[in-house]
Amino acid sequence: MITALQPGQRVRVILTGESGTVQTVPDDGLVTVLLDEPEIAIPVLAEQLEVLEEASPADSGREQKGVFLALVPVMGKEGDVVKWDVRLVNATETGCLFQVRWSGEENAVEEFRGQLEGHENARLLELRWDDLNGNPRLEVMCWPRTSAGSGKKRERSLRVRPGMLTRKEVFVPQLGCRAILTDLFQDLHGETPAPQGEGLQEYTRRNAKKAKSHATGWVSARNPMARAGFETELDLHIERLSPKPAKLTGGETLQLQLRTFDAWLDRAITLGVPSLFVIHGLGTGRLRQEIFSRLDANPHISGYQNEFHHKYGFGATEIFLD
Repeated sequence: MITALQPGQRVRVILTGESGTVQTVPDDGLVTVLLDEPEIAIPVLAEQLEVLEEASPADSGREQKGVFLALVPVMGKEGDVVKWDVRLVNATETGCLFQVRWSGEENAVEEFRGQLEGHENARLLELRWDDLNGNPRLEVMCWPRTSAGSGKKRERSLRVRPGMLTRKEVFVPQLGCRAILTDLFQDLHGETPAPQGEGLQEYTRRNAKKAKSHATGWVSARNPMARAGFETELDLHIERLSPKPAKLTGGETLQLQLRTFDAWLDRAITLGVPSLFVIHGLGTGRLRQEIFSRLDANPHISGYQNEFHHKYGFGATEIFLD
């Protein structure tokens, strides 16, 4: 049994013989390993790993610490990037509360609020090339969680420009995939104080009241225009997701299907969509069970049913959101 794993160590998965590099070692014993081939990150129990060599600075690469904006590329049927999932990544040990405002074309604004534990991430929205026409601006505010409540506010505002989308991608352990990173805060303990005696609840309540009459038209995260254009049906057959499905292994196929499902579900929750329909097919039932496990663990899901459908039989599930 392995008792001390470190990021950067070369390891072999005992059950499959696959080799890779350790990315994260959380306290729950479920280690994230970036496989050599295919280049995907998988969770593996520590006792199922054999150390091949010790970690070195060259293996570990640049250590990512702080709060980042991550752009995760989403591939189209032709194998090119058609859009990016925009995520807020907390690569620190400190939990935080966050508020994000995205102002785009014609003063259309989406607003997101939530909290992140250490080394967690939250999906904000999806970005396409056309979205850059409005010279969008992103405003991010974070408050570290302390024993006394919310701490001092960190704030950053930036324009999202085409050059950001051409930067080199790096592997992000908190996401389990590669993404384009933009540094927001090196840590969550900055010098910008929160208003005296005011916590996050008071702050957001005060700003929400102002937003209703703001000249630029601030709206809530549940933007009616974005919600109207959202596709409430998702087909996870691999032919719909990859231009070359025959070249994917079973593990790669499942990873792509689940990543697509997770991003779609996160967006639906953000927009307040009441119900969804996911087409997972029958097959071995592995994809269906993985989806059910995610739904069972998600507090935003009020229920789901896998009943006979006139078109898909039992190969589709209806999802109900709170």
